[in-house]
Amino acid sequence: MGGRRESPYRGLAAALLRDGPVAAPQRPAGPVVVALPAEIDIANADGVGEQLRSAVTPGVTIVIADLTSTVFCDSSGMRHLLLAHDYAAGHDAQLRLAVPPRSCAPDPEADGP
Repeated sequence: MGGRRESPYRGLAAALLRDGPVAAPQRPAGPVVVALPAEIDIANADGVGEQLRSAVTPGVTIVIADLTSTVFCDSSGMRHLLLAHDYAAGHDAQLRLAVPPRSCAPDPEADGP
């Protein structure tokens, strides 16, 4: 009963002595901004998707698709934005869209009834 108790940390200390100190966790990288072209259509949508996917790298948790200069995006462009969103989510990252304020967007009723 009066025996010596073994420390629960003994194995950890031995591992540290054997393997060296554990590296400190790396701080996550800041957001990555990908500037997108003025027009996104079937001709360049694949490239836009590739740009967005390539921005998702280890440590990156937020990718911002900068659409502030984009004035046209067809369904193929929208498809690649959605695919990039799913790709980012699958790699524990977020895809966020930066768009111009509503006041800068064209008014669909400006041409008349």
